Amino acid sequence: MFKLELITFSGKRETFSAKSIILPTSDGNRTVLDKHMDVVIEVKSGKLKVRTEESQIVFFVSEGIFNYKDRAGTLLVDAFEHADDIDFQRAHQAHIRATKLLQESEDTFELKKAEQALKRAVGRLNLK
Repeated sequence: MFKLELITFSGKRETFSAKSIILPTSDGNRTVLDKHMDVVIEVKSGKLKVRTEESQIVFFVSEGIFNYKDRAGTLLVDAFEHADDIDFQRAHQAHIRATKLLQESEDTFELKKAEQALKRAVGRLNLK
């Protein structure tokens, strides 16, 4: 078991005693187990799985960085949500809004925001 902290930039935090964590990355899922070598991993938006002694907990996470050192892991992300807490109707509406904005906007900043919103919406919907 290793200490695992999920932290957002706004200060939201959860701590676990974990057996493993499965992280979404640009190369697919990466699993980190207890006694893993020290590692820093870029995390993409998607499904995160934390296995504890009692259960497996599923989250949606946005982009961030995972650091594992000295048998402790820290995941710093923009946002994370328990899969059970996701409002899939709201995520579907966000998907529609972001898709529409991507089709209609010509502003670079607005396009970037729409791309990020679409990634978050798709990530949440994929947990359904």
